[in-house]
Order: sequence, then C-alpha cells, then structure tokens
Amino acid sequence: MAALVFVSAFFIIYWMTSHEPVERTPNVVADVAGVKISDLQFQTAINRRLVRQLTTQGKLSAADKQDIMLSVFLSMVKDTMLRRFAEEEGVKIGPEDIKAKKEQIYRMLGQPAGEEIKEYEPGSGDGKRELAPEDKYTHLWSVMGFRSEEEFIKEIEVEILEDKLSRKLYPEDSYTVSDDEIEKYMPRLEVRQILLTYDTASDTEINFAKRKTIDRAQDIYRQLKSGASFEELAKQYSHDFSNSPGGGYIGYINERSVVPRYWDVVSRLQKGEISEPFETEFGLHIVQVLDIRPEGDPLFDQMRAITKIMVLTQKRKTDFVAWFNRRFREYEEKDMITVYHPVILANRLRVMGKIEESIEQYRKAIETDKEGAPYYHIDIGRMYAQQKKYTEALRELRIATESAPTDPQLFFQMGLAYMEAGEHEKALAEFQKASSLSSLDYLLHAKLQRIYAALGMLELADREQKLYVKAIELIGASRGAPAPGAVMMTPEYKWPGGASGGASVREDSPMRDIERMNSGTAPSTTQGNGTR
Repeated sequence: MAALVFVSAFFIIYWMTSHEPVERTPNVVADVAGVKISDLQFQTAINRRLVRQLTTQGKLSAADKQDIMLSVFLSMVKDTMLRRFAEEEGVKIGPEDIKAKKEQIYRMLGQPAGEEIKEYEPGSGDGKRELAPEDKYTHLWSVMGFRSEEEFIKEIEVEILEDKLSRKLYPEDSYTVSDDEIEKYMPRLEVRQILLTYDTASDTEINFAKRKTIDRAQDIYRQLKSGASFEELAKQYSHDFSNSPGGGYIGYINERSVVPRYWDVVSRLQKGEISEPFETEFGLHIVQVLDIRPEGDPLFDQMRAITKIMVLTQKRKTDFVAWFNRRFREYEEKDMITVYHPVILANRLRVMGKIEESIEQYRKAIETDKEGAPYYHIDIGRMYAQQKKYTEALRELRIATESAPTDPQLFFQMGLAYMEAGEHEKALAEFQKASSLSSLDYLLHAKLQRIYAALGMLELADREQKLYVKAIELIGASRGAPAPGAVMMTPEYKWPGGASGGASVREDSPMRDIERMNSGTAPSTTQGNGTR
C-alpha cells in the first residue's frame, strides 16, 4: 500500500540508472543518447502536467508532485527516443499531418467534419454566448498548461510521429480480425453491481476480513431478494467507487470488457435477475442484469465495421510498443541514458535495496526542493521503518508532519509507514487525522475505505464510503469523479468512440486528456473491480 512507489515505471528506471550515481551536470536532469534534458525543460513539463491534472481531476496536492515528477521524466525520455527512432526510420512530419491532427481535435470539440471554421458568433435569443471552435481550441491548449499553440503543437507532433512510425513498421493490412473477435466487443448486457473488497492477498490461515465480507454480501443478497432497493444498497455498501454513487450502474458490457469469471456468471443471468455473491480476484460481486440486447440488434451492424478498425489499430500499436521497448532497452544496455536528478536516483536505489544510497539522494533533494521536502522525509522514514530503525523512522515522520501540519496526505503516508512497521494502532490514529483533514479529497477517502475493508474494519470502511460520496457531491461529478463503470471496464469498453484506440508508448498523452475533458470525466485512480 505504498503511496509514493511508482510501480509502473520502476523497471524502466532501474534499467536507465543501472550504473552507479554520477556527479550531476549543472542544470541537466538527464542525457538521453546525447540529447540533454535541462532543468528548465523538466520543470516546465512538470508545471504543465500539474495544470492538466487540476483541469482533468479538479484537485491537486503537494503529495502528487513526486508521482508527477517521475511520470514526466519517463515521458520526456520516451519522447526523445521516439524522435530518434523516427529519424532513424526516415519518418517525418509535414504540414498536412499537423492539419489533420488539428481537424481531429476540432471534431472532438464539436466541429462538423469538413466544415470551415466560423468566426465567433453570439448565441441565439436565450442570452447565452457560444464559443466558436477556434476559441474552444485556444481555450483547450491554455487550460492544459501550454503557453502557446506552438508549444502545444510540438507536443502533438510526438503523437503523430508515434502513429506514423508504427504504421510504417506494422502496416494494418498485414493484420486480420476474425468475426469471433469482433463479436466479443458487442455490448450485450446492461448491468449494475455491488462490489465488496477485502485483502485477497492475505496469507493467514483464516482470513477474518474475507469472512466478514462474505457475511455482509450474503446479508445484502437476502435484502435484495426481499425487495430492497439495489440502487440504495449499492450507494451504501459497494466498494466500487467508480459507480457506487450512481447506484452501482455500469452500463452495457461485452465479453472483452470484464474478467472471464465475471462474464461467465453474468452472461447466464436473465433480464432482471440478480446473481448470488460470486468471487473474482477483485472481491465479491452481486450483479443485476437490466437489459439484454438481442443478436439481431441493428446497433451491432453499425458497430462491427468500426470495431474491426479499432481491433486492427490495437494489434498494430501493441506490436509497435513491444518493438519500441526492445529498441529502448538496447540503448539502456549500451549505457546511453544517464540520469542526474536526485529524486529519480533515490527511487531507483530504493528499488535496488540500496537504502543508504537512496537516503543520501533524498537528503540532497530536501536541500533544494523545500515544497517536496516533507514527502522526502516520509520516504526516508518509511525506509528506516522497513529496516526496523523505528527511532530514526519516527524522527523523519514527525519532521514531515510538523512541517505541513494541515496536509492530510502526510498523515496518510505516516499511517502507511506505521502499517509497514506493524504498528496498527498508531497507523489507525494517523489515518483518522488524514480523514478529518480531507473533507474534499475523495480519492483519499477511497484509499482509506479500501484499507479498512482489507482489515475487516467494515464500520470504518462504511464511514469513509459516506465521506467519499459526500466529497463527490460537493465538488461535482464533472470535476474529477470517476465515470460510471470506469474502473471495471477495460480500455476496449469505450470502443467505438474514443480517438486513441489501443496501446501507446506515451503515458502522457494530451489527446487522452482531451477525450476526458470533452466527455466530462477524469481518470480513476481507485483499484480494479473486474478488469483484465
């Protein structure tokens, strides 16, 4: 349950920094095959990401900075390598490519395909003013943190390069898609669910948290069979925060959008039928089928052609990502990527188990980054706790919380450190402080709810559930609340309709954020509940 551990990036960071730390070159974060990433470039990219996160999620805390820092660094390294690989393969961008991408963005903003951009016109007699597409476009790149259209286009160019390079190396006409593959994407079942989670990784002989959860699931099922409202029970008990505020409603699902066990159970239900509690790797589910689309539904005829294109695109992009990672590793093994930034080095050393060297790098970061210093003290404290150096750990943790006494994230992470040290009572006290300081931080309430549920403390989990729903109501769902079904669904759930469709080497994608902003949703950070 580590809060500032960047699992998805650790493997790559390990490779990129597998040599011993080197003396830092002034004003340079990294050297990527001869291309230097400067401190100014790095900080500008971080600031831009902070603005984008605030725009798409409606919230931002100092605790997010280290996550964002590593993610931005990784994105900048990958973008640099994409440009290099494209140059090696003779892939270039022309004005027509930029024009086509802008037209795609305009369509996403509501501009009809092929229609000329119109001048700004006031709205009709209702007194409202409607922005012209060009104004929407300008507003878009500005709220995403770009200082100019030129800066925005430069970012978009990398996405164009990736697409053109992947098409050259892996032409779509070299792939096939069977009818059976396409049929698995047809949205056949409309469902809603109640999900109850527990610590599925517990290695104790008797999992008391699971036993309590099973008892509750059976009680909920009995209430439903007696006529209780599914919607109200989902709001009250479901641990799937992506849809519990909406009464557990997920929408239409297909076979590809859920794990096999889930589909196996739900596909056997009749319209209106409610399943008995069943288990997947995500917890216990109670599902009701609201509607079943017939085989001959006209919608499927419209979707099949689009879905075929999407599946072809996904296959091409998946192969390209594998190719990119192989090429990337070749450069890493040749020691052509050198990292100088102390926080990134500290994370790498921590993963390698070189605790003292990691602490040394964090100390360097504390001297230069006062805003991030409390979180670096937390990291140091947690490493001491793992070494069972509790006196040193407590000192670092107290320095952190005393330096920012109103930051709930610090108390939350202090609680995590106590959990790692086996001090559960002290951890719970810190979690209580974090909860009391975070009335609007719905994601923190979600994390606390899952911790309490995993420990079998269902009353505390219920309390955090209510606080989560209250926070969502206060800030408004369009300001960052996960969209219905967002956690459960695989990426294919949105097909057809999304603009990206498939894998990418770029975690930091403006086009994905445009999709989220245009649809009024934000990426969910809660844990899975039925995805692959």
